[in-house]
Amino acid sequence: MDLLAHLEAYVATVDETSFSRAADRLGIAQPLLSRRIKTLESHFGGLLFDRSRRQVATTELGMLLLPYAQDVLDRAQRLERVARSAQQEQARAVGVPADRAPAALARVIRAGAERGITLGYANCRPRSAPAG
Repeated sequence: MDLLAHLEAYVATVDETSFSRAADRLGIAQPLLSRRIKTLESHFGGLLFDRSRRQVATTELGMLLLPYAQDVLDRAQRLERVARSAQQEQARAVGVPADRAPAALARVIRAGAERGITLGYANCRPRSAPAG
């Protein structure tokens, strides 16, 4: 399953309150959008939309999962922007002590990306004290 494509279908359907309008917005056929929604519903174990009315309504499960789906899509977009930026510009390498926590490094890299700076890092080993 292409989780991003399925989440895009879900979020677009919530936004548009219509399977056909969501499909148009994404540039895909409506039956494909419906299959993606059904696959997500199967994956999550419950209905995301109440289809019993004329207009599509989001279920409680659908509303509960919506902010998380939007967060995943937002993060994926940021990841793509950073990757494009790194390919277009030379990334700046920053030396970092080997014992630095990965979460702290991720925060620094993300802060750089938010400012349009692509950072990479390399572990630095402490210099040995001169013999003598």
